[in-house]
Amino acid sequence: MIKTADVIYYHAEPASFCSAAFKQLQAAGLVVNAIPMPQDDGEVLRLLRASPADAIVFVSPVQFWQFMVAHHDHLTTLGKPLIACATEYTFGNAFPGYRDFEQMQSWADFYVCGQSSDTEAMRQMGRKAETLPLWVATDLFRPGPRLAERIQKFCFIGHTADYHPGIYSERRRLLGALQQRGLIDILSIPRSDQTAHLVAQAYASYAGVFCPPANGKGHSIRVYEALACGTLVAEVQPLDLGGDWFKDRHHRLALPEGISGDDLCTWVEDLRFSDWQDTASRGRDFCRARMNPPEVWRSIFAAADKALG
Repeated sequence: MIKTADVIYYHAEPASFCSAAFKQLQAAGLVVNAIPMPQDDGEVLRLLRASPADAIVFVSPVQFWQFMVAHHDHLTTLGKPLIACATEYTFGNAFPGYRDFEQMQSWADFYVCGQSSDTEAMRQMGRKAETLPLWVATDLFRPGPRLAERIQKFCFIGHTADYHPGIYSERRRLLGALQQRGLIDILSIPRSDQTAHLVAQAYASYAGVFCPPANGKGHSIRVYEALACGTLVAEVQPLDLGGDWFKDRHHRLALPEGISGDDLCTWVEDLRFSDWQDTASRGRDFCRARMNPPEVWRSIFAAADKALG
């Protein structure tokens, strides 16, 4: 039975999802070593060999693919289950690197996918896989006051520049429409361990967080972050049926994919945040109870135990 794990992750992932979340998992006794990559391969292997952890979890291993290619055979000799969290949209991604990495070979004994379409693709390749939600560092992203006491506006924090042609064009279209009408504050806060508290403070201060299309068919991490802070989330995102964790008008507000800029602005202009306090509260309570790191990672361990017999 898996009770503890070592985790290897990419250093530039959001703190809410990685470094801060793993501190929460270490405090709960579920993670032994949380190892950011890239760093010295020899030191990483030394830590893994000496660790009493029951399993090794790779979070988005495509981001440190050189290490996986160079040391995968050695990792399999450690006698511990290898679990991969394929959190990025993989097999339908316009950027082919994610798909190419997974098609290179099987990297793990068990796969956790953030999107159900990727889970089905993994299973078709003969891999053991399960769809599970992401997690958010609820110790860092904490609830703010009631919506009526906050800044009565939407905010957005995140990438808008494409790392592959056209990936964020729809995001820019919607944000541009809102910004032109003065209906959103786009905050320039770099994504790092040192600034994560500023993101958390913003989400606890604004009445709304606008979540434009992410790259894939799952909720972006900002949905988790904002809900953990008790903020009203308005999301424009196509979702896999197996990964719609936050229900429309119950935990968040879903707007139709492809909505026009004019229709979006009219909707925002007519919105009264305080009318949706119950939705924001339900989203907060559900996220904090079900998407906190210990709860999700216990589910990961249980799913891996079940799949691996």
